[in-house]
Amino acid sequence: MNTLMGDDMIRGVSGGEKKRASIAEAFAADARIQAWDNTTRGLDSLTAFRVARTLKRTAVARRAAVLVSVSTSARRKAVEYFARLGFERSSRVTTADFLTSLTYSRERVVRPGFENRVPRSAEDFAAAWIRSPEREHLLRQVDEYNAVHPVQREQDALVRLHRAMAFSRGSSRATISAYALSTEGQVAECVRRAICRIKNNPVPMISGVIGSTAIAVIIASIYYNLPQTTDTFYKRDVLIFYSIVLTASSSVLEFYRPFVESTASMICDLPHKIFVTIGFTLSIYFMTNLWRTPAAYFTFYLISFACQLTMSMFFRMVGSLSKTHAVCMPPVANLMLLFIIYAGFVIPPEYTYRWLGWLRWINPIGYAYESLMVNEYWGRDYACTTLVPAGPGYSASEQICATVGSVPGESYVSGENYLRVKYSYNRAHLWRNFGVLLAIMVFFCGVHLLAIQYIKARRSKGDVLLFRRRDVLRAARTNPSQSRADIESAEGKEPGTAIQIVKTSPTVSMEAKAEEADRFHESKTTLLDGLVKQTAIFHWEDLSYDVKVKDGTKRILDGVDGWVRPGTLTALMRKTGYIQQADLHLPTATVREALTFSALLRQPRSVPRAEKIAYVEHVMAALDMQAYAGAIVGVPGEGLNVEQRKRLTIRIELAAKPELLLFLDEPTSGLDSQTVWSICTLLRKLADNGQAILCTIHQPSSQLFQMFDQLLLLGDGGRTLYFDEIGHSSKTVIDYFEQNSTRPCGCDENPAEWILDVTGAYRVSDAEAEAVDWHATWRDSPERQAIKHQLSATRSSLRQHHHQHQHHHHPQQTSPPPPNPNLLNQSQTQFAAPITHQLLLLAVSAGIGFFNGFSFYQTRLDIQGLTSILFSVFILTSVFSNIDQQVIPRFIAGRQLFEVRERHSKTYSWLVFVAAEAVVEMAWQAYYPARLWRYEDVTWGAASRGGLVFGALWAFCLFVSTASHTAAAAIEHAEVAVNVAQLVSSIWLVFCGVLVPPAELVRFWEFIYRLAPYTYFVGTMTAAGMGHQTVECSAIELLRFDPPEGLSYGRYMAQYLGSGALGNLLNPEATADCTYCPLHQTDSFLATIGIDVEQHWRNFGLLFVYIAFNILATFGLYWLARVPKRG
Repeated sequence: MNTLMGDDMIRGVSGGEKKRASIAEAFAADARIQAWDNTTRGLDSLTAFRVARTLKRTAVARRAAVLVSVSTSARRKAVEYFARLGFERSSRVTTADFLTSLTYSRERVVRPGFENRVPRSAEDFAAAWIRSPEREHLLRQVDEYNAVHPVQREQDALVRLHRAMAFSRGSSRATISAYALSTEGQVAECVRRAICRIKNNPVPMISGVIGSTAIAVIIASIYYNLPQTTDTFYKRDVLIFYSIVLTASSSVLEFYRPFVESTASMICDLPHKIFVTIGFTLSIYFMTNLWRTPAAYFTFYLISFACQLTMSMFFRMVGSLSKTHAVCMPPVANLMLLFIIYAGFVIPPEYTYRWLGWLRWINPIGYAYESLMVNEYWGRDYACTTLVPAGPGYSASEQICATVGSVPGESYVSGENYLRVKYSYNRAHLWRNFGVLLAIMVFFCGVHLLAIQYIKARRSKGDVLLFRRRDVLRAARTNPSQSRADIESAEGKEPGTAIQIVKTSPTVSMEAKAEEADRFHESKTTLLDGLVKQTAIFHWEDLSYDVKVKDGTKRILDGVDGWVRPGTLTALMRKTGYIQQADLHLPTATVREALTFSALLRQPRSVPRAEKIAYVEHVMAALDMQAYAGAIVGVPGEGLNVEQRKRLTIRIELAAKPELLLFLDEPTSGLDSQTVWSICTLLRKLADNGQAILCTIHQPSSQLFQMFDQLLLLGDGGRTLYFDEIGHSSKTVIDYFEQNSTRPCGCDENPAEWILDVTGAYRVSDAEAEAVDWHATWRDSPERQAIKHQLSATRSSLRQHHHQHQHHHHPQQTSPPPPNPNLLNQSQTQFAAPITHQLLLLAVSAGIGFFNGFSFYQTRLDIQGLTSILFSVFILTSVFSNIDQQVIPRFIAGRQLFEVRERHSKTYSWLVFVAAEAVVEMAWQAYYPARLWRYEDVTWGAASRGGLVFGALWAFCLFVSTASHTAAAAIEHAEVAVNVAQLVSSIWLVFCGVLVPPAELVRFWEFIYRLAPYTYFVGTMTAAGMGHQTVECSAIELLRFDPPEGLSYGRYMAQYLGSGALGNLLNPEATADCTYCPLHQTDSFLATIGIDVEQHWRNFGLLFVYIAFNILATFGLYWLARVPKRG
């Protein structure tokens, strides 16, 4: 009950247990009308019987209408009916297997004399049923039922149904609703389930609170205890701006859910958001000495919390309006960029252009920022720390504070005046903005809930085959018979997109199955002869195997003996439930690419490449794959269907030319009977062609059981119960168990089921099991002694053969092979094939580049302009979060595929995998800077500047991709890796020198500043863009005052300017209304944040040092955390 469900990568319950859990969940719904589709497919007989018995009891007890589609049935009258049509049930064939075999032409057995009379097509069977007396009897029963229970008007019947449903729910009113509970009840239940989900996995919530608090403490430590002086204006502005941006971004990963579930999610997320905001604001507010009054703090908290909720609704709204998670990225990334740029700090309202300035009226972050700034500054005076001019001989009445909003002759600056002059903020907007935030939040929430209710997420299209556009057009040129509609649909698609050409049904028609089998059996025999035949015997003796479990180790094989000879098909059966084995393939590859990849990397290096590719083509021709050789593997529902995926798994192994054995783990699990027959027929033909095949198979039918030559039956603890031939009509294996059992095998029983039954696999309780120790019986049996003698003889004969050929044996890759372009091609296929994914990344990078460049187009080189350009570069680093959210999941998906498949088959080593991923990713990252590079700004006017800026952007994208690989190398889950990477990126942002100049950092944080790679990226970009420029102050930045009477402005300021002042006199000859710009050169501004303009090439080179370090760290962390160690 408390076991994880698991998936293809995470160990959890078995497939049968998952299916039983799904059945139990459906039973819990207590529906009056139930439709069950293939409920018992893949389940063992005992579980299938229990499910059918429960359905029957439910129908009787609850008076429910139950419609069941099952993979087997056992009705005696059905056998008589089909026998009359001319079909014969063979011996050892159960009723269920007989009825199932009728759906497949090659399994049917026709009675003598009925060869030309039995129905063959679906239409023939339908016509025979219409003419049958059984159908007439059924119609009479229906008429009799309708006579006893007449159906009145449809509306009356519907009303009675509603009343019955309402009564069963305990409701006094008959509501016309498809749901058993009211909306309030559904929300309450979803809230209860969400709370249970949080209890079972509290790590994300706790880590979110701890992470946000840790970031707040780090930021607060660098702004610790700010004095109430004018030189902290910039720090306070940055602190409030960055804190509100972090608060607003804390919900960016929230996803959308159905209406009721989404409402419950919002309710359950409230405590998390409350604690996150409390932890963040307490650290930020009191450690940095913001206005320490209760009213000011609670106002700060309330505005921050309202902004967080509003942005949470925004992210949910965008998610609910999108079909997939990937489609959310471009609008979220670009809108967040615009929200940050037009919040009021980066570009004050007076500096915005009309074409984008209107965004501040719909910007939640902008409203919150204005309220927090008013809350901090209004009603407070700040002592001036920098007076102009300063020095001996200057009186206070003739000085002015070098800060926006200052008044000549005053030694302080009013916070109210500072906000009014620089930002045009008004105190009256404090609570107005709070109301606006709530209104925007309600609007976003309403749109989100409406979208959840009426906009459906992307659904599966059923089983379809997808082909690449270029392949369809190429086929059209060489094959004039290609469907014109297919060609036109391909020409209408973007290059590289996958288009739907063939649509198949999950249930293939009997005629199609029969035709496919006939083609295979009649025309493929000669081609099969061309497949490589195995000559070696794979044998094992006294084999034991233990696996690690939570409480220690568990033995799954215990002293097993046996062999598999070429040309034989051996079944491995054991006492287990349903075990679903996934077919793992690269979704973006085609069938031909998957086979070619296996052949190129797994066949010996001595085999020429052309020969390997020719063998792949031969395998596809021999095994009837040409029709979909160019189809994309895809995912179930959009790509190969279940049978095609199973066949592809088998053929991939054949393409590798296995020398000893073809081992298949549950190749028929979860398949319908027709597909199982098709797969087993393929295995039988391969075995007849010389292949040695060992496969675990789940409870085969009697016909399928006859296809196998040998049976290896394992009991509890992996102990052998039987290993020998099956024999004609299963006689050998039946004779063995009958002589040791009290229950003989009936003539109409399935031998496989009977064996599992008598050995205790299907016992309901221990009392029902026979008192036979089957392992001890086998251990003491003459059959085992004969097996031992044969193993001894086989071992002796093979030892000499192995000694002669051991020097010519070429083992599979166990050591790192040289770089292989085939693996690069696979990584390239994984990255480039989903064109939508690439377009989304291009949309993100192009959008960020466009809106960033457009917002700062021809920015004036005044003091505010320099700050805006600096934060423009700072904002570019937000590309990190967008790229790593794409790189990390793709890397981890490729790693999971490698570790589950390629590593175990020794196709290639982990070194090659990591190297290929890095090379392909870095090659693609070289393309994105072209979309981020903005060249139109006057500050990037020279070619040398533009070239350095482009190089820095390219290096930054390379750094982001390699850093993402480093984060993903050792971490199991993509979500955790993304969170870790973004946490580290946030720390780098804090200490890159933009938020706080390095000269004002304590020694410990100064070390982090030197270590942060963003320091050198910002240094390169700003030095290239702003170095060696002249500053022209705006009107509000100019300091205006009058010199003493009789002195010119130049003479009065000469002593101050000679002491190293950074400003510039605009009218030195004036004697009144003199103007002074506090900054003259951009180099002086950059020096205040620790950037040396002359070291831009050094900073650029250091970016590549970080890239190299990331690559080495990726290899090191992967080896440390993921590579199995011997001993």
